[in-house]
Amino acid sequence: MKVYRSKTEKIVYVFIIIFMVLYGITMVYPLLNAAAISFNTGANTTANPGIIFPKEFTLENYRAAFKYPDLVPAFMISVSRTILGTLFSMTVITMSAYVMTKKEFIFKNIVLVIFMVPMFISAGMIPTYINMKNLGLLNNYLIYIIPGGFSFYNFLIMRSYMVGIPSEIEESARMDGAGFWRVLIRIIVPMSVPVIAALSLFSAVGHWNDYYTTLIYVSNRNLYTLQFLLQRLLREIQQVTDLLNSQVYQQLDQSVVTRRTITPTSVRMAILMITTVPILIVYPFLQKYFAAGVTLGAVKG
Repeated sequence: MKVYRSKTEKIVYVFIIIFMVLYGITMVYPLLNAAAISFNTGANTTANPGIIFPKEFTLENYRAAFKYPDLVPAFMISVSRTILGTLFSMTVITMSAYVMTKKEFIFKNIVLVIFMVPMFISAGMIPTYINMKNLGLLNNYLIYIIPGGFSFYNFLIMRSYMVGIPSEIEESARMDGAGFWRVLIRIIVPMSVPVIAALSLFSAVGHWNDYYTTLIYVSNRNLYTLQFLLQRLLREIQQVTDLLNSQVYQQLDQSVVTRRTITPTSVRMAILMITTVPILIVYPFLQKYFAAGVTLGAVKG
């Protein structure tokens, strides 16, 4: 069926397309530029900073980044923390949200207020630090898992989604003899896959990008996360950059400058890709669940 559009609508339509294309380019270009610089020689990048394809391909930037002593162990800590932290958080939020949808839970309003208060009133950094110390979580791997296990914002989203699940489905399951845990695991969780997938991505990104927890609560090098270690590495690279921009460096023979394969900028971009690519790989697998609604049409009438 051919859709008729007026001249004004066509102009607006073309304008929207042009705007979205330009907007998409502004989103994609920085990532392509960072990837190209990370695979390009430092000297060539200095002469061509705006490239989107590496002109002199090299892996030296990544070799330099992975030569940092604790990078690989920190990478493993971040991966394990992201996986376990997300699983723990989704388990806690799913169970608590399901309980809070039950009418027979007479204390749910009181519990909801208790959940809500910390969202608006924070104890502050020092009391929180003392609390973590008293709980024995300083320099403990569980500092990455337990404190971030519950998010009131994610809880509200999960609860709102579960409230929308038709009660007839659960009632029919209970009539067939299903108990609380069977209903939750076999019915509620599968029907909540879209919201669980979306919240899992949010939680995983938060765990992956967090360096503040390590900065405040961890001094054991064996428990450093990738983000914290890379923050330190970037500070060291910045010091090198300041040195290279000093008057002493400017007086060096330019032939020495042009022979440089590795520069602070190229290593910085390699580090950026190391931290970004894992999330970019996971995102496409979860994107399809964002707008999905598996309960649509589950009950007639």
